[in-house]
Amino acid sequence: MRTKYIFCLALHFYFVPLCMNAQYVTLQGRQFKDGSGNDFYPMVMDYSLDITSNDSTHPELFYITKSLNYGGPVFNWFNCADETSCESLILKDFKEIQCMGFNSVRLTFGPQWDATFGKFLFRPNLYNTVGNNYKIPLDSTNISLYFNLLDSVIQKANQCSLKVLLNVVYFDQFKFKDHTSSDSISQQLIPFLLAMGSHFKTNKNILGYSYLEEINDNTPSSNYS
Repeated sequence: MRTKYIFCLALHFYFVPLCMNAQYVTLQGRQFKDGSGNDFYPMVMDYSLDITSNDSTHPELFYITKSLNYGGPVFNWFNCADETSCESLILKDFKEIQCMGFNSVRLTFGPQWDATFGKFLFRPNLYNTVGNNYKIPLDSTNISLYFNLLDSVIQKANQCSLKVLLNVVYFDQFKFKDHTSSDSISQQLIPFLLAMGSHFKTNKNILGYSYLEEINDNTPSSNYS
């Protein structure tokens, strides 16, 4: 185990100088190419993100955390109390992902649908508590804050020579049931997606985008059109 750790640490310090100036991955025909023109084969690890706040008075001062219990019981999700400690843990995970042989991460994130308000919101947890305690408007100010925080996470991936696939997903909230094609839940997410594309369009470490997936199984097929 000690030998593996030393090897991974050496690998990290070797790659950091190489990837500080990220270059686009391009597509030539059916083959991905890196910035040097070499064949690039994405090997992607999924990594789920969430948001939390450590300030009950100002929950809009949220920060990005990793999601600790995907598919498990909802308790003690967050083990970092501020932005700095969260980023440190994320960087540690990215180093381990790199050492396992992956060259990309799929960052899974997104706002949440609130049926009571009938709109998407940022819903951060209060640090070390269960449940989404707050409802933060999905306005331009909060979207900008969110993407600026995500910039820092992407930079951490870049430090570990990992390309990034941005994956916006909202699971069971993605339902067309009781919504027309012109006024569906998915239509309400379009401003967020447009803002995301505008914000990250010049980020050379972005491999691509993924969204509108994992449709609810109970949605009638006739409503997919």
